[in-house]
Amino acid sequence: MEGKESIEKKSRKGWQGSPRKKTLKRVIQVISGIFLVFLIFIFFIVPAIMSSDKGLQIILSKINSSLTDGKAKISDLSVGWFKGVNIADFSYDDDAGWISVKVKNISTKPNYGSLLTGNFNLGQTQIDTPLVEIDLNKKPVTSASTTSGINETKQPANTQAAAFALTTDFNLKDGNIKLTGADSKIVELAQINTDINIRPPGEQSNFNLGMNVAANDKQSPLEVKGQFKPDKKSGWSMKNADLDIGVNIENLDLESIEPFLEMAGLEIKSKGSITVDIQSKVVDGQLENATGTIKGSQLEIENVQTKETIKTSVFDVDVKLSQKEQMINIEKMNMQTDWAKIQANGAIPTTIKSLDSFLKSDANYDLNGTFDCDVAAIVSQMPITTGLKDNAQITSGNITGEIKTIGSTGKKQIQAQATLANLKGIVDGKQAALSEPILAQAKVSPDKDGVNIDNLNVSSSFVTINANGNLENIKFDGQADLDKLQSELSQFVDIGPYKLTGQFNESGQVSLSEQNVKLSGSSTIKGLNITGPNNVTASIPTGDVTYTLNLDKQKNILNINSLNSDMGFGKFNIKDAIVPLKLDSSETFDVVVNAQQMNLAKLQPFAVLFGGMPETIKLDGIAESLVAISSQKQIFTIKSDSTSLKNLKVSFPDNKPLERSEATAKFDIKLEIGQEQIEVQEVFFRLNSPDLNVSQANINQTQKNGVTKLNGDIELQYDWAALNQIIGPFMPEGLELKGKESNNINFVSEYPTGQNDKLLANMNAKADLGFQQAGYMGLDIGPTNIDIEVTSGVLEIPPFSTTLNEGKLNFGAKADFKKQPTFFIIDQPTQVMENVRINDKTTKTLLKYLNPIFANASNVSGIANLHCDTLSIPLNSESNDDAEIIATVSVTQLRLQASDILSQIINVSGGNITGTTLTIHPTKFILKDGFLRYDNMQIDVGNNPLNFSGVIGLDKSLNMTVTLPYTFEGRTARVGGQDSGRIPLPIKGTVDKPELDTSKLLEEGLKQELPNLLRRGLEELFN
Repeated sequence: MEGKESIEKKSRKGWQGSPRKKTLKRVIQVISGIFLVFLIFIFFIVPAIMSSDKGLQIILSKINSSLTDGKAKISDLSVGWFKGVNIADFSYDDDAGWISVKVKNISTKPNYGSLLTGNFNLGQTQIDTPLVEIDLNKKPVTSASTTSGINETKQPANTQAAAFALTTDFNLKDGNIKLTGADSKIVELAQINTDINIRPPGEQSNFNLGMNVAANDKQSPLEVKGQFKPDKKSGWSMKNADLDIGVNIENLDLESIEPFLEMAGLEIKSKGSITVDIQSKVVDGQLENATGTIKGSQLEIENVQTKETIKTSVFDVDVKLSQKEQMINIEKMNMQTDWAKIQANGAIPTTIKSLDSFLKSDANYDLNGTFDCDVAAIVSQMPITTGLKDNAQITSGNITGEIKTIGSTGKKQIQAQATLANLKGIVDGKQAALSEPILAQAKVSPDKDGVNIDNLNVSSSFVTINANGNLENIKFDGQADLDKLQSELSQFVDIGPYKLTGQFNESGQVSLSEQNVKLSGSSTIKGLNITGPNNVTASIPTGDVTYTLNLDKQKNILNINSLNSDMGFGKFNIKDAIVPLKLDSSETFDVVVNAQQMNLAKLQPFAVLFGGMPETIKLDGIAESLVAISSQKQIFTIKSDSTSLKNLKVSFPDNKPLERSEATAKFDIKLEIGQEQIEVQEVFFRLNSPDLNVSQANINQTQKNGVTKLNGDIELQYDWAALNQIIGPFMPEGLELKGKESNNINFVSEYPTGQNDKLLANMNAKADLGFQQAGYMGLDIGPTNIDIEVTSGVLEIPPFSTTLNEGKLNFGAKADFKKQPTFFIIDQPTQVMENVRINDKTTKTLLKYLNPIFANASNVSGIANLHCDTLSIPLNSESNDDAEIIATVSVTQLRLQASDILSQIINVSGGNITGTTLTIHPTKFILKDGFLRYDNMQIDVGNNPLNFSGVIGLDKSLNMTVTLPYTFEGRTARVGGQDSGRIPLPIKGTVDKPELDTSKLLEEGLKQELPNLLRRGLEELFN
């Protein structure tokens, strides 16, 4: 037992003794060795690898793989922990050849230790002899792509990451930028030398930039230098910062910098020269002083879009000012051009509170200034911008004004006024002028509560505005005579095609604070009449609006606390609404409009005036709706779950009115509001009515990479009898459909964004169209169901057959919307009509354009057949003259009475057509260019043939000839008999009233009988 215990003790002792310590020590030594080797590798090997040819190739490969349209080159790269990074002969060339960059040497000595402390220190960086060449003629053209939905917004910068202390000394030596504009003008920024010493906030940073602008064999020195010391707590901002900056430009030729304006996307052309010398100093975030002069000579600034050019031979600005606390002292401010002169001196309060101090009677402040502007000179240079009529010219007119500070009996007052006077011109060769000057006046003085607005007044012959109060609460009222306003201003300015009359009155009050502007008041309209270019007038005898609004200036949001309106045709109100005033606002648009008792009869003139509704349609009834408008960024949603129509009545000329006691609707519309247009993104609509029920209508639109996709799905049930009354004015005259139907319509189209004319050309759609009965120009069409399909812009109606006036209708056609104009055509010859019975109605509307015998005919009956070889009918042409038809027509068992032209023909021989059966032989005709032509249409009147030839115009003109069944020898031709010697006569008049020209009977008789008379005379003479 003792031996066993002794072994166990030794064993435990062996585990706890020195071998274990030696093992741990070896591990530490190995890790330390590996770390030391790693440091040695980093310190010696990494710079060597990066500086080698292989390392240079790897780095260039990485750089060029990240470039999408160019290639960079480096002749030599040297990296060292102490000597920094040196790059020799760096170059970059764009694939298109429009950008080239060459740099002789780039060197930088970063402070690697600063990276461990969180300070990004580039140390000393120098760029030697950079040369940049840009040729805008070779710049690739890129197509702007649009995206649907919510626009991508830039994420705010990470303030924590941006708060590092940037320290660097940057030097650029002898740089050069050469820019060639699209018009091949060349400008160089030569001898660019820059020293920038950037230090962390709390320390002073220095900058010095100098260069020469060289173009047109001229050089203009440009220099910007100064110091900037941002506050340590505020960071890189102007708040509490110190800044001393000077800008000096000598005799710069403005035309020379046009390529830079072009590259910046500014569509401006300029000429002349300008010299600038400005020095300014900011202390603790506030302007301490600023002095400067700007002198321009022979300046011309052209807006490329409007082609307007502002010119002045002199442009002089001389400013010297300083700031003390909340006051800016203007020692001098002078500006002079050929058409304007401004002078000012004194003090300007910078805040509302400082205005109070400014107006104290014992304060040593005043302000005086004048301005004089030649309106005729400005308007003549900017006629488009000012809205001047094309046929108008301003010959005289001045805007003058002054501001001054006066004091009396211990009370100080600021008085200001501006006057537009002597405005005259020539419009359409006639003299025009404002009947009275437009005068604006203001008087401001202190009182015990602060600053008082004694009077603010604008007066003219057509408008008057008055206001008074204090800076926190201003009361105002105004009146405008719309007729006078329009008659006075419309002499010179095109204010639209609508003529206005009536009186407009406004009163209310404005409350001002640094945070908000509160506005409340009421507006009244009396005798408002709006007359459009089509002489349609919409009227509001009386109307009023009351409102309470609040503008949050910091958030840029308008809060509509309440808005109530009664315009005679109905009432609507808005309450507690939020309206962001910027499209990119993060705030949500939230407005609910409650429209009540909207009288459709009173609204109808406005729909005609502004909505293009036909004037002949008359509406009546009451509409009410609760509409919610909301937004997410630029996507707006307009939604209503509660829209109703009561006692609706729609009246059409010569039609029975549509009357419905009640209908309800729901809709949900999404719009994308852009800077230049409004795009409909999605529409959902539902309507419940006894005769028209839209189960759902979903329409979606998306835009991506310059392509717009529009698709829709519509399910509806309707009664044609009721629907005819609604869509009748928009359908071919005389078409009437009957029956209850249920249809599905599906469509999708992808086309280039902004090219809406390509919508149908790229359409794919399916729809089923059906009716139980249709009537058109005396043609009664039986039950019909058509599956319409559009594939890649080609509309196809597959061949179908149905009954037509106890006969048969066969039809099928195509229309290719990719071709403009678009035509409805048949693919192959088709027997369109088989044994179709004709009647008086088809005679009056269709057959009278086929032959003159159908003019004013009555009790017409017969069986017609029509075979079309070619049929091409325009879908989007305003004229039927583009239609082309080549067809063969025939009519059997034809009976008619009271045919004017046929009666005239029969009466030549004293016959009668009553009870006579006529037959129109198969006749080929051509309809083209608005005229129907055929060479020979034979109509058998009983057993006697009549033969017609000539031209019938869709404009109702006639140029035809009929060959009678009679000869001058007294014979009557029979069907199938000898045809020579028959009498031809012209038909004159119109389609509605053709006339047989019997005056030609003698002429035609002599033509035919004279040879016979001569022959018989010669025979008697020689016998």
